[in-house]
This record gives sequence, C-alpha cells and structure tokens, in this order.
Amino acid sequence: MKLKIIGGLLLALALLYYKLGELRFALLGAAVALLVASFYAAKWAFIPRSELPRNRVRHQRLRLYLYLHPGRGHATWWELHREWSRRASYKRATQVRPS
Repeated sequence: MKLKIIGGLLLALALLYYKLGELRFALLGAAVALLVASFYAAKWAFIPRSELPRNRVRHQRLRLYLYLHPGRGHATWWELHREWSRRASYKRATQVRPS
C-alpha cells in the first residue's frame, strides 16, 4: 500500500518536472517549502501548547522578543494593572499617604 502511494508521488513529481521545466519546478518547490515553514511558524506563534517546551527560558525569551503572548498561566496587562497598580495598593492598605 505504501509502495503504491510513494510510486504515485514520484510519478507525479516526474510529470511536474517534465511539464514545468527545471527552473519552474525549483521555484514551485521553494514556494511549497516556504508555505509549509510559514504554516508551522504561525502554528507555533498563535496556538498554545498543552505541554511545556524543553528549554523554557529560551522559549520564553524568544516569545517575548517577538511580542507574542507568553503562554498559559501568565497574567495579562489588565490583571497586572488590577493587582499591582497604585490604586490597587491604596485599596488594600490601611495607612497609605496618597500622592
């Protein structure tokens, strides 16, 4: 079964090479490779994973450098503002001097 599929793919690639020529076949291959690479990059950037990456520090630094969402379990801007702003500390504290 696998041999038939591989043979069919090789035959289709040979026919494409024959019809398109060497340069256009190479351009088509480069375009397909670029499309697949951009798909995997978009998947990595926008779809969160359920498991932790192997090197978490490098992964986190790269995501922060690219201004992507840091991942599950991290606070959003609004949550940080709500918990750590001047107003939040003023609401929690009993003896606070307002500025």
